Amino acid sequence: MKNVSILIRAAIAVLFIGLSSTTVSASGLTEGKRANLADVKQMIDKEIQFPKAAREAGVTGKVKAQLTITNEGKLNVEAINGNPALTKYVQKQLNNVVVSNYLLSGKTFIANFDFRN
Repeated sequence: MKNVSILIRAAIAVLFIGLSSTTVSASGLTEGKRANLADVKQMIDKEIQFPKAAREAGVTGKVKAQLTITNEGKLNVEAINGNPALTKYVQKQLNNVVVSNYLLSGKTFIANFDFRN
């Protein structure tokens, strides 16, 4: 019972640190577009958190996705790899992200998601 309590406390601490850490990178962008890409990262972070069911089942891992911003502002997943359960979740959540900055239309970037305890 004591071990379970310690594990729960550790999980809560990790959540506050930012359990689902996302990194976004793109090459060939000007500083202004890099700043706007940071806004996209924030939008993605709001949509993608460590799935509770996966965490409780002990499913962990990393997901890497190559994304292109469409003219409509949607994120088109060009390629995605990682744990199948987590990649399915990430792809579904990315469908909820809409980028309002038209200057980023057509830009491709890589997003890395880290779902580890």
